[in-house]
Amino acid sequence: MLEMSPHLDPPLKARLRFSSGMSTTRIVEDRALMARTFAYLFGIGGTLALLTLLLPGSPDRAELPFAAVAVEAYLTTALFILAYDRLPQWFFRISPMLGNLLVALAIVFGGTQATGAYALFYFWVALAAFYFFELRWAMVCGAVASISYAGVLNFQSGVQLGQLKWLMLTGGLFVSGVIMGLLRSRAEHLVGQLSTAASIDVLTGLPNRREFDTKLRHELARAKRVGIEFGLVWLDLDRFQPINDSAGHHAGDLLLERVARLMRSELRESDTLARLGGDEFGVIVPEAAQVDTYLLAERLRKRVRETLEDGGNGLTVSAGVAIFGRHGSTPQELIAAGEQALLAAKRLGRDRTVIFSDEVASNLLELGLGAANELPTSLETILSLAELVDVNQMGSARHSQVVGRYAEAMGEKIGLYPDDVQRLRLAGILHDVGKIGVRGSILAKPGPLTAAEMEEMRTHPEIGARIARNAGLSDIALWISAHHERPDGRGYPLGLSEGEIPLEARILAVGDAYEAMTNDRAYRSAMNESKARAELRRNAGSQFDERVIEAFLSLLESDAFDELARTNGVQAEMSSLSASSTK
Repeated sequence: MLEMSPHLDPPLKARLRFSSGMSTTRIVEDRALMARTFAYLFGIGGTLALLTLLLPGSPDRAELPFAAVAVEAYLTTALFILAYDRLPQWFFRISPMLGNLLVALAIVFGGTQATGAYALFYFWVALAAFYFFELRWAMVCGAVASISYAGVLNFQSGVQLGQLKWLMLTGGLFVSGVIMGLLRSRAEHLVGQLSTAASIDVLTGLPNRREFDTKLRHELARAKRVGIEFGLVWLDLDRFQPINDSAGHHAGDLLLERVARLMRSELRESDTLARLGGDEFGVIVPEAAQVDTYLLAERLRKRVRETLEDGGNGLTVSAGVAIFGRHGSTPQELIAAGEQALLAAKRLGRDRTVIFSDEVASNLLELGLGAANELPTSLETILSLAELVDVNQMGSARHSQVVGRYAEAMGEKIGLYPDDVQRLRLAGILHDVGKIGVRGSILAKPGPLTAAEMEEMRTHPEIGARIARNAGLSDIALWISAHHERPDGRGYPLGLSEGEIPLEARILAVGDAYEAMTNDRAYRSAMNESKARAELRRNAGSQFDERVIEAFLSLLESDAFDELARTNGVQAEMSSLSASSTK
């Protein structure tokens, strides 16, 4: 039997299944389906045969033996239904032969004039054989049907046009059988394509995040079983967003494809390179110690820089390295360590590789981000970080608290469920927590930000989402990561458009913008409320969601809401909010 590599092209796999010995695999995989199909065929065939006894038949029809053939078909049906899981494989393979025998007997006992009518049962046998078995055995079953029909025609005396009937049946059997086999092959091809699509990134052809996580679990289980180390490399392209902004997303896609090809050419066959999303990649390096993994990461980094700087892109990549057994023993710990090392590489100036260590953790802790086992995991800790951001930037914790109240009121106005409204309020309080990873000099800068400073500022939704995700707030993490996206697709960090942005993130964007506009900032004075509302109306449909703007502006006309949203007493309620959100 031909053994197929898992790396074969799916269409080639389908052709091999159709043309070579895959019978055992098919029987194992399709035992229940095959049993049901054969049960239907034998059962329905027996029923039709008995019904023909009620119709006028050939004068020489032997009714009692003919009925016995139908009863035998029923017995075979019962066997398939009651004992299909205990039947040996060879029984499934000879079932078409049994069908051929019963059809031949039905023709013999059905009489001379009925040879053409009962011969149609041969098609049932052929179609089932060509669908369930490999081509070679299906051809044998078809040949047996043809030979048995020829024998029956010779046995019966007085059959008219016997040769013509035999030729037409034989040709019909093989043509219909081959078509059935090709359809089966095509179906397997399509299933293979669907399976591949679920695990492959369409743009680069690399495994996607789902497939990466699966392979990481498998490699971790193997490493534990064998007692070996393996490496994990987390890679992120530096300053990729400006390329998308200036050259367009098509140019960015072409660049991602090229980077994927470059990195794949530097890896061993056993290594797994995956696109994790956006401009982030990951590599699983089996049976590799710390030094080996670091050298591989450096090779990837240098290959990207040396190849792409010649093209004028100046694109570089930062990398973080984590080792199973040293920096974590679970997928979550390894991923967190790799992300921490990558973040350190970014903070240290980009275009470098950093191995996770306690020093990396302590440096990041100064920015408000801990090590893999020290990341904020309680809501109280994250609320404290959110408050610290506001205090450092504006001197009080009022901004995020008011945004939380705005979000809560808008959620109620739009008609969200009470539990969702409560989560939305919490998301409003936490929406800027990622600014803990942005330099204070940028947050407090009185003038416009430079391009590099703006790029750093634009990292805060992703940092905030990671902090929230490590606390188990996956839904809120999604809203935080998207609260600076815009319906017109000009937002950040991913440039999502209206249909891709969660409603909760669109609500946060409106509350955040209005609170910011109506209060003093280091770089500008506050607007009066009428101007701020006019600004919201002007940007409805482009920067802000029109439905959310409509709901918010109607709320602002209520003095009770305005007073509630601007009270400074909300901090006293944060502990109760924490308790209710963690239940």
